[in-house]
Amino acid sequence: MAGSMAAATSREDLIGYAMRSLGAPVIRVNIDPTQAEDRIDDALDLFWEFHSEGSELVFLHRQITQQDKDRGYFELPANIISVLGVSTPGGASGMSSANLSYQMYITDIMDARRIATGGLGSYYITQSWLGMLNGTFNNLKRVTFNHHHGRLNIMASADELAVNSWVAVECYQAVSPTDFERVYNNRWLKKYVVAQFKKQWGDNLIKYGGAQLPGGVTINAEQLYNDGRTDCKELEEELKSDYQLPCDFYMG
Repeated sequence: MAGSMAAATSREDLIGYAMRSLGAPVIRVNIDPTQAEDRIDDALDLFWEFHSEGSELVFLHRQITQQDKDRGYFELPANIISVLGVSTPGGASGMSSANLSYQMYITDIMDARRIATGGLGSYYITQSWLGMLNGTFNNLKRVTFNHHHGRLNIMASADELAVNSWVAVECYQAVSPTDFERVYNNRWLKKYVVAQFKKQWGDNLIKYGGAQLPGGVTINAEQLYNDGRTDCKELEEELKSDYQLPCDFYMG
């Protein structure tokens, strides 16, 4: 492993870090490799859903196909967590607020006397007026989306969803540790994986009822499990209080 022994740049590194944190190789940590993989998956699911660095805001551009129109929904990639909104070309009025803003901006730049005479007050009033027009004539559509089935339904008329036209989907997608290996070295994620391993270790040993480890050492399995569960709970509260992004007013 390159770099510091504490640095994790892969699933194997993260597993090794968690096992060493629990005492390996001095103490044999009784966790099966498949259990370790499952606990990392659980930790990543929570990290993607709630941590501010677990997802990123992106805009996906999709061209509408006849199949999309016939079935009434789009299929989004599996890494899309939530959808904030969808923009479609044009609108019921045919007015584009973006073009109107652009024309107003060009007018102001070309006529410097307007800015010099009106000052910031005039600029503020102009922007407020544009905001009112955007709120009246905008083409932002309400949507329904659930990341478990990955289907995005746009509540719009058939005329607005013409075949071969484009839509822009504003959404959050999970940050893939496969593409960005530093995800595995996130401080909260490493601590949570250690807590998950501790709870799993205790849960495994409880089934043997006070069995001795090599060398005659006896571990209090119930205490180990409870400590792991407590650590997980505290870290989950820390995640939502310190690392979670503020909730949006509307999420599809």
